[in-house]
Amino acid sequence: MEYFINVLLPVATSGVYTYCSNNDLPAGVRVKVPLGRRTLVGISLGGTTAPTFECREILEIMDDTSIFSATWLAFIKRLSEYYAAPLGTTLHGVLSSKLINSIDVGASVHDEQERGENITLTPEQAEVVAKIPTKGYSTHLIQGVTGSGKTEVYLELAKKVIAEGKQALYLVPEIALTPQLVDRVQSRTGAKPALFHSKLSDKVRIASFWRFIRGEDNILIGPRSALFVPSTNIGLIIIDEEHENTYKQEETPTYHLRDMAILYASMLDIPIVLGSATPQVESIHNAQIGKYNIHYLRSRTGTAILPKLDIIDMKQNNLVAGIMAEPLYDKLCSTVENGEQAIIFLNRKGYSTSLFCSSCGAIMECLNCSV
Repeated sequence: MEYFINVLLPVATSGVYTYCSNNDLPAGVRVKVPLGRRTLVGISLGGTTAPTFECREILEIMDDTSIFSATWLAFIKRLSEYYAAPLGTTLHGVLSSKLINSIDVGASVHDEQERGENITLTPEQAEVVAKIPTKGYSTHLIQGVTGSGKTEVYLELAKKVIAEGKQALYLVPEIALTPQLVDRVQSRTGAKPALFHSKLSDKVRIASFWRFIRGEDNILIGPRSALFVPSTNIGLIIIDEEHENTYKQEETPTYHLRDMAILYASMLDIPIVLGSATPQVESIHNAQIGKYNIHYLRSRTGTAILPKLDIIDMKQNNLVAGIMAEPLYDKLCSTVENGEQAIIFLNRKGYSTSLFCSSCGAIMECLNCSV
């Protein structure tokens, strides 16, 4: 009996082509198919009705069971629709051809899981952990000052999820942050986390990809690309430093990882935790209108104390040389006199873009336009 199967290919088109097969394939199975003069690996989207044109045959079925779940395929389709990117282009953008073509070599030698280190959380940390459920979809924003122990909250939640037989996905904004997390995560959870990012060798990336899919690794740490490793057992998504611009993908498909991770968590029906000392204004707004549950960590852990901050209104102070408020100038002078150093951070370089009144703060504008 002949069956007709829709196959999603990682090509710069809609990406869905119909092929025939002697087997009725489920969605999520990888297959090798001809496309023009090339042979490509694609993902079966399941059976379809007989087309009006002649179909080419599927050359090889690469998996015995579905690797990509129906939820994962629906997630990729939603991403494609929301950002108006062709489905084939979207697949090519979120999974490299080497990963799609890779072979699962089976279970590998795995480090024996150790007993995770138990630490005493601060009352603030314990309160936040208690308020975040590990079952069902919910979005949580942790606004914590630098040094308040947001990572300890993440890892305590990850431990709870792992104890329930689930996996945790820990997303970071930069590759450089992954090595320093590994030892800390392992000591706290007892499991060595897998790393997944573009600077790893192909062999290591492919091994991490399949180990997480098989459930051998309980935690996967990585930047944007780690979100698209298609495990069916994810129980928690963590986005550290959610305010970072590096979570925005600039190549097609262009997407914001924070928003896509929240969408994915809702489709998986699991909690997602966002953390930052300075959350994005959109995240603060979503917390204010009730879309996110917000939690605060206002104190630093241990003996660390918060620095004293002074906010100076430039309109209410005399400016030295027209650019620097007198209190800042005086502090800089005393610092230098004491033989100490100072650092001045500027939010931009260049000249002022507007002229304002130093008395009332009114900005001068053209009578005929807004310049």
